[in-house]
Amino acid sequence: MLRKFELSLLVAGLLVVLIACGQGDAGDSEEGAAGEELDELTFGFIPWQEGALEERADPLADALSEELGVPVEADVLTNYIGLVEAMGNEQVDVGALTPFAYVLAKDRYPETQALLTEVHDGSPFYRSEFVVRSGSDIESLEDLEGRDVAFVDPASTSGYLFPLAQLVEEGLIEEGAEPDEFFGNAIFAGSHDNALTALLNEEVEAAAIFDDAPELIEDEFPDVEDRIETLGETEEIPQSAFSVRPGISEEAAEEIQEAYAAAVRSEENQEVFEEIYGLEDVVEADDADYDVIREAAAATGQDIVELVEE
Repeated sequence: MLRKFELSLLVAGLLVVLIACGQGDAGDSEEGAAGEELDELTFGFIPWQEGALEERADPLADALSEELGVPVEADVLTNYIGLVEAMGNEQVDVGALTPFAYVLAKDRYPETQALLTEVHDGSPFYRSEFVVRSGSDIESLEDLEGRDVAFVDPASTSGYLFPLAQLVEEGLIEEGAEPDEFFGNAIFAGSHDNALTALLNEEVEAAAIFDDAPELIEDEFPDVEDRIETLGETEEIPQSAFSVRPGISEEAAEEIQEAYAAAVRSEENQEVFEEIYGLEDVVEADDADYDVIREAAAATGQDIVELVEE
């Protein structure tokens, strides 16, 4: 049966008290209020990889701080849904939201704004894929029936939503049906590298990951590329959305957008960002860019909010 983590318990444990955005006086002008909003910011991150993400997040926060001229604190939450709730409750001001997390945030908190889409490996898009061990008797998506599979998280775009939608579109899972009607045992590993490691350690027979996930474990498994095979990729997925929480004024959002783009593109930061985060550039985002995520969620026959709350 499909094993689902009790996300409500995780959320209760991970939502920490963060530095909130400074508030302007009621009598401030619109320009003054925008300035007050930038007194200090908290930059939230999601654990796409196991390990010390704080060390990788700090340079991005520091670079944004330098461009804005105000303190920016990096905070890494331990769950996708946690960052959505922290931003919705105005405890985190800006966040690097995965595509599905952004759509979820927009659904729950309509004033959430996507400012920029990240560019990795020269593209603002990536793909998801099912992988198996080399030499496996699983040679097609159909062969996954009854097998043990590692997903990442119920709110992971490439580690759950798109692989699930792919199976629905292939006619292997009925729209609205539970995945446990198709798989043997399915687990949520919590991160892409954990899902892939579970596969290599023969804890599962397949894993759903984003296409560059093998790079995350090359230090531990130098031969990872030789040890896995891909069953097929999904359609393109927009990269993560650099977003601001509800309550941030348009003026402040524009200032943050320009500052983050400048920080990413600066010669001083570019090498560091590429090395530790794979971030090469950003492009202006639009909510409509993420309609493909909504379509994938619709293809599964499941509500995007219910999908992570079950």
